[in-house]
Amino acid sequence: AMAGQRIDPNALRRYPAIMNHEELASRIAETSVLRGTFTLRSGRTSSWYIDKYRFTTQPDVLEGLAQLATQVLPEGTDRVAGAELGGVPLA
Repeated sequence: AMAGQRIDPNALRRYPAIMNHEELASRIAETSVLRGTFTLRSGRTSSWYIDKYRFTTQPDVLEGLAQLATQVLPEGTDRVAGAELGGVPLA
């Protein structure tokens, strides 16, 4: 939506979900779980890593997340905001 334009908070609720929870989790895993040896910020190592930037480039995953978000937003919610770094595709 354009800046200042109001979004109908029930718009996504009118349509059947494109994915259920399991399908959405599977799509996120298939697009974003990387296997290998990764050094985490804590200094620990892991054999897998979830790169959130990879799933935020998948329109079907973003739509599925948006539809799930509408299920938990309080009635009357007309705006959603996200952190500027990484939250922009989801907001």
